[in-house]
Amino acid sequence: MGPLASRQEAAVVRIRFKYLAPLCDIAGRWEEEIETPAGTSLVQVAAERAARYGPPYRKLFFDADGAFRPMFVIVRNDVPMVEFDTPVNDGDRFVFIPPVAGG
Repeated sequence: MGPLASRQEAAVVRIRFKYLAPLCDIAGRWEEEIETPAGTSLVQVAAERAARYGPPYRKLFFDADGAFRPMFVIVRNDVPMVEFDTPVNDGDRFVFIPPVAGG
C-alpha cells in the first residue's frame, strides 16, 4: 500500500453509536457504525445524524437555537463525556443514556 492509500484511509474514522429508547425508535436500530472524516466532533456527527433522522432526533440533541444540548448522558468508550467538541477517534463507542425518572 502506497502513501496515498494510507492518507485516504487515515482521512476517515469509524465510530459506533449505541441507542437506547427513544433514539432506537427514531433511528430504527439499536446500533449503527458511522464513517466520518477525521477531525469531526461528536456535535458534528450528531448534526449529520439529525439531518438524516429528522426533527425528533434533532430535538433530543439541539435546542431551538441550534445549540448542542443533549437530553442524554453520553458515554464515550465507557467514560461519561463532558466535552463534545473534541474530535472523535477511530473505534470510539458512544452510548446515549436517557434520563431516568422515578418517584
